[in-house]
Amino acid sequence: MRALLLSGLGVACACGGLDNRPLVVGSVRGVAAGCDGDAVVGVVGDTSVQVRPDEACVFRIDGLDPGAYELFVAPTKNKVTLVPVQIAATKLADVGDVDARPGAFVRVRVSAPGSVELEGEVTAPDLPLAAAAIGRSGMARIGPFPAGCFRLDVTMKQLGKKSATSCVAEGDERDVDVTY
Repeated sequence: MRALLLSGLGVACACGGLDNRPLVVGSVRGVAAGCDGDAVVGVVGDTSVQVRPDEACVFRIDGLDPGAYELFVAPTKNKVTLVPVQIAATKLADVGDVDARPGAFVRVRVSAPGSVELEGEVTAPDLPLAAAAIGRSGMARIGPFPAGCFRLDVTMKQLGKKSATSCVAEGDERDVDVTY
């Protein structure tokens, strides 16, 4: 019986039947100090990786491949910070209490030729920010951004997509004009 069990285990291993991923990934946890219901934590450059802190403002992201990451921590809709973290396989990296600074915001103004009805959205494809709707006025506001330079993607229903870059400082309010 023991030989049969070991033989079956060997077949499962040889056929890829066991998931070894949990043995090669790590996790990060921390506390987004002063968070509220708008809080979000994510990985810069991978908007598919994001979580909301719990009621005690604790966040945890599991399943990260080993390596260096930059966390985007926005405990409120007006504050943000970037936190560098090194992830090791099977380890939990603890970044502790994360205090955020006043975030920057970008006002996007879209202009188009003729009488095209303006409708679309602006996103920051490298940050876990919610898309901002662009309505008939052709304007939208997106943020909070940490200090730095970031790509914005403007997608208009009848006009297509355009990209722009905006560089902001802490607490800035910047305008970006996008002309179709």
